[in-house]
This record gives sequence, structure tokens and C-alpha cells, in this order.
Amino acid sequence: MNTLAGGPFNTMLAWMFFKEYQRSRDSNYWVFHGCDVAGIMPDCKGDIFYVERIFERSQDQSTLWCQGTNGGYNITLSEVPEHAHENGAGRRHCQFKHPRTGAVYKNYEAGVWGWNLNSIRDDMVGSAAASEDGREWGYKVKSIVQSVTTPFGSPAIVMVTYPWVWTGAGGKDDPTGLFTNPRTPGAKCYWDNEPLTDGRGQNGYPPQSQVYWMQLGMDGGKNFLTVYGYYLDTNGGLSMKRMNNGQSWRLYPCHGECLW
Repeated sequence: MNTLAGGPFNTMLAWMFFKEYQRSRDSNYWVFHGCDVAGIMPDCKGDIFYVERIFERSQDQSTLWCQGTNGGYNITLSEVPEHAHENGAGRRHCQFKHPRTGAVYKNYEAGVWGWNLNSIRDDMVGSAAASEDGREWGYKVKSIVQSVTTPFGSPAIVMVTYPWVWTGAGGKDDPTGLFTNPRTPGAKCYWDNEPLTDGRGQNGYPPQSQVYWMQLGMDGGKNFLTVYGYYLDTNGGLSMKRMNNGQSWRLYPCHGECLW
């Protein structure tokens, strides 16, 4: 935890991919949290071992844009429709505004991470809020995601991440916008691990899920993370696909380079 997060209670470290392992920046970086409650969500979960993948900054820093009906990011927060589990109409992918810096980023993924694991824990592939309502992931998607075990042949670091969404606040949610940034009454934001129904009354699964396995190493006295990435492919069936043509990549700690 000290190596990845910089400390258990005060996260002070981020990681980034450097092209050809030099100082040339790529467009996104990772932040691991320990027990600093950074990831607490409206269901009061996610307060420990939160992990973020933060993508490049948006050119428009004055407005936080969300996904419209045509798939483009062309509506504002006030235009996001009310919460709707049935068809997902009220769950729109939105840009992310960092609560510390106030910077707006084009894309954002989040979840929880763990270490010394050979397989993905159950709590990484389910929704506490959905379980309370009797909704679980259907179509064996949980087992499909969990089929991606450690690629290193030994225990390693793993996380499952989900996209950032905004919805209208439901009857059980805080109506003051406590879990939003910028604070927006009547709305909430969270990483979307909740199942969508399929239109036929059956429980579905989150629209997007990513798995990242990582292993800590050292090169010339410098820490690095070897990363293998996977994503849930919903085209023509359900299966996990490898990112980067199945090749690994490396993350190195930032020393002033990360836009954080």
C-alpha cells in the first residue's frame, strides 16, 4: 500500500505509462488509494482500496459534458434524465471533475483493488446497491469476468473498473447532491457496476467492465508495474477480450508529470 498509494491514509502518489519508458507522457494515469475514504459512493461503499484511471483533460474546462442520446458528449448535467434502472436512460457517462484540483477530464474509470490474489474477488463483480434491491448480474457475466485469473502464474494485484455515470437521485439517495462534483442537487454520480435489465424483465449486467492485473517490479532501483488489461466484449456474445493485443505495458510512478 505504501509503494502503490504513497501511504495508507493520505494518497500522495500516481502512476503513468511513459512511452518507451522515457519521460514522454501518455494521456492517462492511475491513482491507488488505501484507507483515505476517497471512493465512498452513495451506497456508503468504496471507502477503502479505491482505484482510479484518469484520462486526459478536457479542452473545455468550464462545462462538464455528458453522453446524449446519440452517444456523443453533448448534454450538460441539468439535461441528464431521471434515474431509470429499467433501460439505463438515466445513467449517462459523463466527464469527471477532480474534487481536489477542479480539473475536468474526458474520461474516468474506477473500482476497488486488491493484492496477493490469484482470482477476482466476489465484491469486485457485483453491486451492493443492486443486491439490496434483489438485482444481481445475469447471463453468467460475473463468472465470465472472474474467469480472467492472474496472468503471472503467481498472486498479483487486480482490479475491476467501471465507467463514471451521473443519474437523478432516487428515493433512498441524498437529494442535496452530496455525492456530486460540481454539487448538483437532485443528482448523484458513481462508478457504474449496477446491472441493467434487458427489457424482458431479466437482470442484465453493467454496460462496461474492465479488468487489470498488475505485478510490482523494480528496474535499476525504480519501481514499475507490469499491466495486463481485459474488457467485457458484448458484441456477438459475452466474453473477455485482451487489451493491447494481449501485450503487457508498464506504469511508472509520477514525479511531477501527472496532471493531478
